Amino acid sequence: MKLIISYQEKPSRTTFIRYRVALEISSFAELVNHMNHLNLKLQGENNLVCDLFALIKAFRAKLILLESQVKNCNFVHMLYCAELHKKGEAEFPSSFANLVILDLKEQFRKRFADLDSSAQEIRLFQNPFDCDAADVPSQIQMEIIELQENYHIKDKYKEGNLIEFYKFLNSEQFPNLKKFACKFICIFRTAYLCEQTFFPR
Repeated sequence: MKLIISYQEKPSRTTFIRYRVALEISSFAELVNHMNHLNLKLQGENNLVCDLFALIKAFRAKLILLESQVKNCNFVHMLYCAELHKKGEAEFPSSFANLVILDLKEQFRKRFADLDSSAQEIRLFQNPFDCDAADVPSQIQMEIIELQENYHIKDKYKEGNLIEFYKFLNSEQFPNLKKFACKFICIFRTAYLCEQTFFPR
């Protein structure tokens, strides 16, 4: 990308078409860079499905922000584009950048449709204290009520480790809630590990 910028510093070798191509490449590279940052975060060793979902939702929100800013030639989060745009040799091809953003938004919608459809359950898994028992699956309603009224369990939740929190729950008192939690934890872990964690023999 720096080569593109330095190349534009030689007007004698720069044409209008090449400049627009450089702008398009820059905008594409900036979006790829944002994708790479997301990819690194998704590879976190201790990520759970709720962490994944939060990262995906945040990235979608970033795409909406970038789409709005690009239309107004605001490149505060696209620094290479900002450098090229300062030269002002051609209008920034915002339509190209927005087409890429729109395609990314659509791909994310398709690929993470399952997470979207499970959003309420994921939120319940992430924080079983922040829900109305009447709105959760019937098989765990009574257990949720008991859980929310137990301050000792609530203190354990505040320690911030979801796996340890669900492991801490008594299997006889909260059998269905533990099964519910295991379903989401096993998305990133083997079934054997989940069994050993939640239902040791």
